[in-house]
Amino acid sequence: MGDEKGMEGVEVTKMKRILVVLFFLSLSVSISAVEKESVMINFEGDKTGDIPIGFKGFHSGIGPDGKWEVIVDETAQGPSKVLAQIADEDLEYHFPILIYDGLSLSDGVIKVSFRSISGRRDRAAGIIFRFQDPDNYYVLRANALEDNLDLYKYKEGKRKKIAWKDVKVSSREWHTIKVECRGSNIQGYYDDKLLIDVKDDTYKTGKVGLWTKADSVIHFDNLLIEPLD
Repeated sequence: MGDEKGMEGVEVTKMKRILVVLFFLSLSVSISAVEKESVMINFEGDKTGDIPIGFKGFHSGIGPDGKWEVIVDETAQGPSKVLAQIADEDLEYHFPILIYDGLSLSDGVIKVSFRSISGRRDRAAGIIFRFQDPDNYYVLRANALEDNLDLYKYKEGKRKKIAWKDVKVSSREWHTIKVECRGSNIQGYYDDKLLIDVKDDTYKTGKVGLWTKADSVIHFDNLLIEPLD
């Protein structure tokens, strides 16, 4: 009789272990599913004056990190809160970066609205993608002083222009830039027009975020991150 009870106890213990394993397996599947869903960030739920939740600041090149904070912009296309990079360091090789820590992306679409406010040296707004660290990533950026859309690769801290296209980028008006990447193919859009279409396989996956240069004061809104199958 005692042996039977002992066997029953063993079986119950085994069943509990199986249930625990199944629970964590289901949890991991749920997390994976979330990472495959689109994310739209409009900063409306974030506190004014703070860095938005889920983001971390860095910089490439020289100088300090940028100053990123949520502000109110009455010109915003929708809710009035936007994300602003307001530091205006007048340094040539200085690139403030804000990375979204919520997911990594291999193939996908990243799109953001931006408004170039000021900058004597630059008025550049960019999307970072396949970010490894502050010295290794891609960035698609539009510059309102140069009137162009450029795709750069940063490798070991050195910047290389991969592709570019001249296009009018007006200051103090809202525009959009978008990246679509599938494998080695990278496409860059300005105001939903395809302007850049190239191949580069240096980085295959990584985090995404936002980027400015030098003394660029830029407002960002409606950041879309959409994984592709």
